[in-house]
Amino acid sequence: MPKTPDDEVDDKEVEVDDPDELDDDDLDDEYDEDQDEDEEGRPRRGMTPARRATLIAIPAALIAGLLVFWIVGNRLSTQDSAQPKPVDGVSITEVEGTTEICANLVDGLPATIGESKQRPVSDHPESLAWGDPPVVLVCGVPQPAGLDAAPLLNVVNGVTWKIDENVDTSAYGVPGTNTLWTAIDREVYIAVAVPNDVEGSVAMSPISTAVADRLPSVEN
Repeated sequence: MPKTPDDEVDDKEVEVDDPDELDDDDLDDEYDEDQDEDEEGRPRRGMTPARRATLIAIPAALIAGLLVFWIVGNRLSTQDSAQPKPVDGVSITEVEGTTEICANLVDGLPATIGESKQRPVSDHPESLAWGDPPVVLVCGVPQPAGLDAAPLLNVVNGVTWKIDENVDTSAYGVPGTNTLWTAIDREVYIAVAVPNDVEGSVAMSPISTAVADRLPSVEN
């Protein structure tokens, strides 16, 4: 009896893979077959979900790392710039026995003079500076010369200062020829080197107020 078309279909063996026998590579191959078509109507191969996730995760991690690096670097740079650099080059030696008195004075000195911020002085805890070029105060200096020769004096906020103009102030951390103010009516001598381009009254007024508040006068 001749075979019908239905019989021919029944005779054919249809092989179906057992899902339990498929390995990972087979699964990847199945995922690689994308149902989309390109512009010419040809099927194109896609990527597995794992590969897509990897390609997305790597750039995101790089961007996040660069962002963290920039934030940390910016914060460190900001912190460094916010801290004023110490003044170097102060070579004058403080008189022995003046440390405690001068420490009391330094604690009361102003944080700013005009628009100039306070700066530490290297290796001189009894000294302080403001601005750049700096106004430098050194407490406990030796007695200035010329006190018996009618020196130029000026009283500022109750403090008597000896003024020496056009003198070498390099030992006080202010290179060149500038003005040196020395308080002579306290229990210790206090020197302030003021650069020529800084107005003396602006610098000496707040300093004199602190000296008068912290150290009593010894004048009769």
